[in-house]
Amino acid sequence: MREITERDLELLATGAWILGAGGGGDPYHSLLAMKRLYSSGLSTTLMDPDDLADDARIAVVST
Repeated sequence: MREITERDLELLATGAWILGAGGGGDPYHSLLAMKRLYSSGLSTTLMDPDDLADDARIAVVST
């Protein structure tokens, strides 16, 4: 697992903006929301799918 930094958030938002051309909307407001969460002390981690148990249940949440 790897912690996602604020810089990573900016890079992910830029990539989403470029790859989302033609649909999906602007990621700017989501980026601001994530930065607000980070400034309050929260963070997020990136997990390798290979680290999941074979019977693990996951959910995808998006805005």
